[in-house]
Amino acid sequence: MTSKETDWDIHSCGYHCEIPACMKAQRLELLARLDAAEKMVLTAKEIVRSELDSNGQAEAICLAIDAATKEIS
Repeated sequence: MTSKETDWDIHSCGYHCEIPACMKAQRLELLARLDAAEKMVLTAKEIVRSELDSNGQAEAICLAIDAATKEIS
């Protein structure tokens, strides 16, 4: 970063950028992605529970979903 650049300059950066405004935007973006992923998991579990019969299949699949999401995080 040159001495003329500020937090508000328009530029193309990635996660290596240390400009405070970019770091905040990146953090907010990641939080939004995590929130969206969590909502997708909850929706998937609701669909599984509503579509499968009650002989334990739904709960087994939901437990597998939980196990998979723990491995990712």
